[in-house]
Amino acid sequence: MTAYDLVTRYQQEHGTLPPEGCEVTELQAFGQRIGITPPDADSILAVCQTFRQRQQEAAGQWRLF
Repeated sequence: MTAYDLVTRYQQEHGTLPPEGCEVTELQAFGQRIGITPPDADSILAVCQTFRQRQQEAAGQWRLF
């Protein structure tokens, strides 16, 4: 399962992304609970960051870099 698939499934089951700062731990534990080998931490963080950015843009909150 890819990090994208894992984050999407987590969102579907929990209605939100994992808490910021705990993404890797939360999603690795979730992956183990559903019986898959979780993807690497960097992939999980990248997907979570992308999802958060999309949510902020959809809400009209542009990120400042």
